[in-house]
Amino acid sequence: MQTIGYSKRPFLPLNMLWWFLLSLLLFADLYHSADQYYTTPLDGDMPPGILITWDVQKIFDDPLGFKAISSGYGHANPNRYFCHWAFARYFQRVPLLLQHFVDPVQSVYLACALIKIFIHVGLIFFLALFVKSRTGGAWQALILLALLLTPLMQIDQYRQAIGIIDQSITYTFFYALPTLGMLILIWCFHRLLQDPPGTATKRNILLLITLGLSFVLPLSGPLVAPCFLLGGFVLSIRFIRRHGPLELLRRARMNRPVYALLLFLLVASAYSLWLGTYNLIESENIPSITERYARSLIGLQEIFSKTPAILILLGVVLLNMIILHVIDFAVTQALRNEMAWFLLFIILYVALLPWGGYRPWRENMIRFDTMIPFTIGLFYFYLATTWYVIKNITMWKWAHGLVIGGILVHFTSTDFNVSYSNADEMRAMQSIANSPESTVALSGSTHLMSWEVITDPGYSTLQGELLWRWRIVDQPKLFYFLQE
Repeated sequence: MQTIGYSKRPFLPLNMLWWFLLSLLLFADLYHSADQYYTTPLDGDMPPGILITWDVQKIFDDPLGFKAISSGYGHANPNRYFCHWAFARYFQRVPLLLQHFVDPVQSVYLACALIKIFIHVGLIFFLALFVKSRTGGAWQALILLALLLTPLMQIDQYRQAIGIIDQSITYTFFYALPTLGMLILIWCFHRLLQDPPGTATKRNILLLITLGLSFVLPLSGPLVAPCFLLGGFVLSIRFIRRHGPLELLRRARMNRPVYALLLFLLVASAYSLWLGTYNLIESENIPSITERYARSLIGLQEIFSKTPAILILLGVVLLNMIILHVIDFAVTQALRNEMAWFLLFIILYVALLPWGGYRPWRENMIRFDTMIPFTIGLFYFYLATTWYVIKNITMWKWAHGLVIGGILVHFTSTDFNVSYSNADEMRAMQSIANSPESTVALSGSTHLMSWEVITDPGYSTLQGELLWRWRIVDQPKLFYFLQE
């Protein structure tokens, strides 16, 4: 009756030469991504964030937001202290350390590339680790899983639909880095609940890591707190529906430290959301809630229609699920259930987004950055279902391989050439460094650490000071671009 062969035992007949070639291919893709990250321009939020201007200093003076709540007067990003701290400290120190190996101008872009490729590799590794922990297999499986995933880490063309690592290095610290932190924390809870370490020492170390992340992450970026709260709500409903509330209480009593950490994480996330109501960034002229919902529908339509990236991945997941259903694979029903609960999570997330996701520069609220939780879930189900099919079919394996290979080639080709470069920025920096003048006139129209072209030298004070802090210039300088 079945038309697709099914192997009860995982079937991956690859010798060491194939694993070496696959590792080489993975390294080539990661190297290409790192090179693209290196050529990305800087953004206009870097000078105030790194130099810690007066408005950012309010966050450092009130890291936990107690002053904002007690006084009733908010400030910018009161619940994002750890993102600001990590961003400022990283770019205050790392470029200077890298200048032992490269010149000052290159050190800045190399620092950007290093943190981005670190997040890139981290996201791939933990998503692959989640799939491997569920399906089993040797460590080599991580190589193939990573190879299946890394072409999806889009930097340019498909970024507006499934991007995780932003072109803006500042946004990378506020969205992609906390996303990696969330995956690490989820993995820690997974180990503690499903596969606890064998010794008390290892378990205590894992508990300490989990406690630290549970404290830091809710105050790190806009995505973390709502994801943990909604995720905890959906998982609680799922567990109670399957086992009942008494079983939840019984397990909590048996494993008090872990469930206490879960409760602490949820309380910290709720506090972060409350603290976020004191955010004064663009708090005026916010559209009505009805208009925000209308705009969010436009944003949702755009990420599905501007590129075919999401539809392609959904098509792959559907194809894989059909194959798994045909071969009557044992975990097919479990996968469907997981997808249904994840869909509930996303529906709730999207439904609540208009209440806190509006910014004038993100007027439709739903965009690739606010939809990172959906993208992570989509990547996981794409990876898990593809891996199950690869491991468990024998007949027509080559046909499925051609489909997956063709899709990976397509994603690689769409992201092979980027539409931006930092060459003009680097030349401008070098011109400022080489000029003997204290105010340097530059040709062109480069956005040098600014969201707009600087035509008035008075608006380059922060940029000039940052160039001095990075030792690109020997004294603070002003600059401007001549209007053509």
